[in-house]
Amino acid sequence: MSCGRQSLVLIWQFIKNVTLSDNIIFNTGVPFNKHVDNLIIASQDADGINVAKNIQVLDNVFYHNVDFSDYNNFGHGPSLTLGYTSKSPSEDISILNHVIIGKNNALNMYHAKSVIFKNNQIYAGYIHFEVSTLAALEAGRLKLDNNRYFTRRNYGFRIAKHKDYRLKDWQDNFNIDKNSQLKQLKDFEINPVL
Repeated sequence: MSCGRQSLVLIWQFIKNVTLSDNIIFNTGVPFNKHVDNLIIASQDADGINVAKNIQVLDNVFYHNVDFSDYNNFGHGPSLTLGYTSKSPSEDISILNHVIIGKNNALNMYHAKSVIFKNNQIYAGYIHFEVSTLAALEAGRLKLDNNRYFTRRNYGFRIAKHKDYRLKDWQDNFNIDKNSQLKQLKDFEINPVL
């Protein structure tokens, strides 16, 4: 399945000005007994020339099956990943009005230069960021707000090799997610049709 994953990354590397809307994308890799990213918006360009940019992702559902009665939520199971390498971070990405469900890594904003992320509902172990996103967070280029996060711990926002944040610290440090909520996995409720 790694070939399929690489193909998805390369598609976004050369396509710009795209809108992806009104889809349900789920369980990528499960036929091969492996959870892989349902959607990757990224480029593998080590020179930073071909960058995934000007992409709108609207009104979708991304999920990997999870056991909602097990509040540990371990395992990879990524549903949405932004940025594949720090040399070509995703840029001018809008992610609006989604349900994002997965295991520990359901939402990964690994390498992102500018993102609008609003009105989403996320079920994940943590909300993952790489340290390369710190500059964008501090400069206000990652605009997160009006989201409902459900995570394993109260320190739900994780910047790898840097720090884990509670919602209040996250809001105060980066002036984002002012109208968002962070709750525990056990508080998650969703329409049973999923």
